[in-house]
Amino acid sequence: TTITASGIDDKITVNADGLVDNKTLDLNGSADFTVSNLEGNTDASGTSGSLDITTGDNTVDNSIGITTGSGPTTITASGIDDKITVNADGMVDDTTLDLNGSADFTVNNLEGNTDASGTSGSLDVTTGDNTVDNSIGITTGSGSTTITASGIDDKITVNADGMADNKTLDLNGSANFTVNNLAANTD
Repeated sequence: TTITASGIDDKITVNADGLVDNKTLDLNGSADFTVSNLEGNTDASGTSGSLDITTGDNTVDNSIGITTGSGPTTITASGIDDKITVNADGMVDDTTLDLNGSADFTVNNLEGNTDASGTSGSLDVTTGDNTVDNSIGITTGSGSTTITASGIDDKITVNADGMADNKTLDLNGSANFTVNNLAANTD
């Protein structure tokens, strides 16, 4: 399914309940999109407005892939054993990827910021190279978190306030890391 919408101030609501596993919802245009019941994949790389996705429970393979556009993006996923993979390559500097729910999240190519304070599953973030201001902010959820960052001169600021005491923050790469509010373990 492909939807293109570029009307000024348009807000497009999509119920993706009928989209089956491994099929793709292709979104394009400058409108704001709200998608509910997503169990397949979404390619919103052609969007510039806001994107708000709530997934369903993918009981087939527990895997949902989402490619963001350049606008602010919110993803809420609580399917049992679901693993959400987010390609954030299109998000611009200082734009926020807001993650919520109990699913496990993997985020790739992050150059903006991530607020995962509403998550309880695992979080695995690999950053891109932020060449605009070399600054990426990541707020963890309560689950274990892995961050890999190797952008030239990038400074990664991690707010680990929400991490549970028995969880681990694993930092990797050549970027400079600053971690605040850590009560959990660090690797």
